Amino acid sequence: MNKVLAIILLINLNNNVSGQFPPSPAHYICYKISDQINIDGKLNEPSWKLAQWSDPFRDIEGPGKPRPTEQTHIKMLWDDSNLYIGARIETKNIWATLTQHDGIVYHDNDFEIFINPDGNNYNYGEMEFNALGTLMDIFLEKPYRDGGFPIFGWECKGTQYAISYEGTINKPSDVDTAWNIEIRIPLSSLIDLERGKKPFAAGTQWRINFSRVQWNVKIENNSYTKLPEPEHNWVWSPQWAIDMHRPEYWGYLQFSSKKVGTVEDAFLTDTNWAIKMQLMSVYYAERLYYKTAHRFTGDFSQLKLPEYVALNNLSLQSDGDQFTLKTTGSDKVFSIDQAGLLMIQ
Repeated sequence: MNKVLAIILLINLNNNVSGQFPPSPAHYICYKISDQINIDGKLNEPSWKLAQWSDPFRDIEGPGKPRPTEQTHIKMLWDDSNLYIGARIETKNIWATLTQHDGIVYHDNDFEIFINPDGNNYNYGEMEFNALGTLMDIFLEKPYRDGGFPIFGWECKGTQYAISYEGTINKPSDVDTAWNIEIRIPLSSLIDLERGKKPFAAGTQWRINFSRVQWNVKIENNSYTKLPEPEHNWVWSPQWAIDMHRPEYWGYLQFSSKKVGTVEDAFLTDTNWAIKMQLMSVYYAERLYYKTAHRFTGDFSQLKLPEYVALNNLSLQSDGDQFTLKTTGSDKVFSIDQAGLLMIQ
């Protein structure tokens, strides 16, 4: 997606002043493979056939926006060494132009993956693929909103992927159906994103999201030309703003110890979702306050807060340059600061 939009996110920082917090994000239970996976882009092994497709992608801003005109679905599997991701991107026109590794792939239509293993908004990886198989993989220590910047030197080591076409690429004279991508990512490359390097085990939950950038095009002189219009941003789990770099809204990936197609696991609901949303709401309100006052505040009454924020369970301290917000009244303490780092102690 267009990363420039992250700079103007302050416009949308606290647009839900009343009502309820956003619903819990999408989730996917990832089962273990039952056979060898050959990375050829076809997703035709028995394990893939047994794995469930996700719900279709939606607009990045949520269900209040028009539904995507073309469908996108993902599915996932794993083994003791790898995470497998498959996606089917339906489109009448399969095209791509960019071929340089770590180029700005979203200038083409693309498929994007965002992974934050420990769910603290910091230290996450992003991978973008176009239909030619060009990859941009970057690391961000923190979101753009908090002063983060992309580290292009990061490589998701050992990643293998392949693409298959239901149609032809860069041939405007025919009508295509879809392109499919199959990806194998070593878990060791993703665990490196965790702050505490916690041991990996079945039942672990990571935060993950998927995005599809789609440009409107016209056909002229037997080639595709992008129209001078904003791109479409279609996602697995809504971000509630045109910004993929809001990790608090990414979906949940839950690893199961069971083989795909056998016994189904129950999803472990995040019972702390409401608490996290309250902390994030105060964080956004502080940033909005800072934009005009040029300082943070320790006084809730000076902040424009949604009605669902329970102030009696929160403690806010600030010296003007920084702030710290913590939950109270429980053995488990949640906190967030001006840098957007969400912690559980």
